[in-house]
Amino acid sequence: MEDPALDRVPETTKEIPVEKASRGVGLSSGVIFGISVVIQLIGYASTFFLSHGIGSTTPGKALLGVVQFDLLVASSINGIGDLRIGAAYTFFLSRGKPPETSTGTYLLLRLAMVGAAGITLAALLGPSLQSKDPRITLSQVEFGLGIFLSLPILWSISTVYTQMTIALGESIRSQYPTLLESIVRTSLLIYVATHSPTFLTIIYAYVPGAIVSTAFSFPRVWRHYRPYSRAEALGLFRFAWPLMGSLMLLYIASNGVSFLLVALAHDGTVALAQFNAANGFRILVLGVPTAVVVPLFPSLSSLHARGLIHRVRAQTWNALRFTAMAVVPMALSLVVYRYQFLTLFYGNSWSGPAGPALAVLAVSSVPAALAMVIGTVLSSIRLQRLEFYLTSTQVALLFVIATVLLPPLSLGAPFGVTALIAASIATLASSIAALVINTYFMERFLHVTIGVRPIITISIAGAISAGLVYLFHADLDPNRWYGLLLTVAVIFVVYFFVLAATGELSRDDVRQLGGMIFLPASVTGLIGRFCWRKTTPYSEVLERLEASGPEPPPPPPEGVPRPPSPPR
Repeated sequence: MEDPALDRVPETTKEIPVEKASRGVGLSSGVIFGISVVIQLIGYASTFFLSHGIGSTTPGKALLGVVQFDLLVASSINGIGDLRIGAAYTFFLSRGKPPETSTGTYLLLRLAMVGAAGITLAALLGPSLQSKDPRITLSQVEFGLGIFLSLPILWSISTVYTQMTIALGESIRSQYPTLLESIVRTSLLIYVATHSPTFLTIIYAYVPGAIVSTAFSFPRVWRHYRPYSRAEALGLFRFAWPLMGSLMLLYIASNGVSFLLVALAHDGTVALAQFNAANGFRILVLGVPTAVVVPLFPSLSSLHARGLIHRVRAQTWNALRFTAMAVVPMALSLVVYRYQFLTLFYGNSWSGPAGPALAVLAVSSVPAALAMVIGTVLSSIRLQRLEFYLTSTQVALLFVIATVLLPPLSLGAPFGVTALIAASIATLASSIAALVINTYFMERFLHVTIGVRPIITISIAGAISAGLVYLFHADLDPNRWYGLLLTVAVIFVVYFFVLAATGELSRDDVRQLGGMIFLPASVTGLIGRFCWRKTTPYSEVLERLEASGPEPPPPPPEGVPRPPSPPR
């Protein structure tokens, strides 16, 4: 039997901070994107020194590949080790549940589970795939893996802090632990890269950042800590257990390519390092949807709990449209100037093999970004179980393409498809599948449709801006870092004028986007004069979606029961 308590907001929590997120999703997204860009740039600083120093040789790339593989394993444990009880924790807090009721229980459960996962992987994983570099001894491989497997224990404190602050509507504050860790880690990696770059010294550089992040997060987590509650634990698991199967599939879909490269490609650790070099720029582009979904989830979850489905639809529409506007020119810039980006950030020896892969991965960032936004929307309105259909399709497609294009079959080799390109094509296909499936469920259960017009106008504007700038790029000298940054800036300026000329960008859009990045009203007003359209071209759609009055939430899919209410 359904329990309506899950959607009932207690009277004592009518004014919870989550309401701030409903009014300031755009502002929070702008700040979070700025912080994420800073984090990425800080991280690239250490990447620059490592790739230009130790990574300038093939053995050096292999060494970096081993470190990145260990980091991938540790990050995977941190991401999936709590078996989605973190999603339940955030969900209940965003709907008004006091953090004191479940913070201690969630923390203890998470520590136990990531610890068990680390011990299991240490026993089962083995060093066979990581001991190909003669400069790394077997004992060093085992010790390094042990260090990385212990990091999720430290990261648990900051993870609980992040989940808590997001759920309470403090999305900007949730980014502080990651920012602090990035600063400390990058500083140490730069020092190591310029003084004594060895396998162990590089590994040691990751530990202090995790300690600093934990120290920053601990006071607030401890403030809300209460003893372990079996009833709370059962409530978290009852919500999370249907998602555990999709969690493992999602992990495979997200990281399967990296593991397949290490296992199947010739000199797998070198291939992994080169793939990560190209994929790093894709991750930078995906900072846009990440910044959008962090404050979007608690906002939509709170609106859905109050039955304000019209506002849920309107926020979904705006999130998708603005995400597409920002991602398309970034992706096209990476496609056109892929070799310049790789050469300037990593060095000449990286750009040749990774250049084609970067082009494919940059294109894949567009469907991946939109799929991230839609997936967050569906989760916020209690349709998390749809992830199973999404991830199963992604994984199946990923392995089919990988089997066909990677060794030993390598059926694309006669056409110039290398292992890196094969991995990138698999990523692109997986992203497209995610967007198609998420779009279907969004239209079916939320009745929000991605229009044809914005797809055409945004794509044409991006292509025109990149094409025009490329015709005159020699005068901008994109082969130097300042010339490349200027070239990308010009692409965005031309893109803005094309969007304004087509009527896709309105003065209201400029004011809203300008507010996200703290532009003064006088500046946004001046920029808005270049737009001939005053209001959004989809104002009639938004008016319909934002119709006043509560509306019953859309029914869950057939065979998908509502999650149980938390124990009281």
